[in-house]
Amino acid sequence: MILNDGSLWQTLVLNELEIPSVIVPQRGTVSASAVELSLILSGADIYLAGIDLSVSGIRTHARPYGFDYLFYGAANRVRPLYSQYFSRAWDTTGGGSLDVYAAWFRDRLKSWPKRIFSLDKKNTVFAPAPAEVKGGLREKFLTEETLTGNSACYPERALAVLFRALDTPDLAGTLSKELGALLFPGDPCPGVEEIKRELANCAKCPEDKNREQRFF
Repeated sequence: MILNDGSLWQTLVLNELEIPSVIVPQRGTVSASAVELSLILSGADIYLAGIDLSVSGIRTHARPYGFDYLFYGAANRVRPLYSQYFSRAWDTTGGGSLDVYAAWFRDRLKSWPKRIFSLDKKNTVFAPAPAEVKGGLREKFLTEETLTGNSACYPERALAVLFRALDTPDLAGTLSKELGALLFPGDPCPGVEEIKRELANCAKCPEDKNREQRFF
């Protein structure tokens, strides 16, 4: 199962490839996506660990943190690791992003089921976990899903459905905005042909140098 943020291009591709997915919109933080996915997958209580929405010293995230390797790789004698952590913690605190996330969660908790708890007693957003822990996943998400078709053809099929959509007037506008922002972040309005060409380049395999020619 794959996360689908609800965008047109992801929905088109996943439907074309018949890949099971669950819609979880982008929220600006993966913590929000994790909680929303848990609400979909689980019918029981949800317990959060490592989501305190605060900075601890110079630590902004629970360990292990996916971006730690970037700090390790960039560390040197004039910009040591701890200096990088300090700068990030300072920017995070000063930028107010954690306060924004906390406010968003507080607002959502008003409408979410009352089954989300924090294992961190210092958490000021989520209710503390009760002494008795309850579990249980919804069984329908525990069944094994077998993908149909030849996965080697997925890139070509994905390109084909996107190209057809880009040639469809009712879809082209929305799709161009979504894909243009991903493929050309510095260009506010790339053309359809530019988007097609870049998509083809992204999907090229080393052994298939002529893929782009087959779509134009």
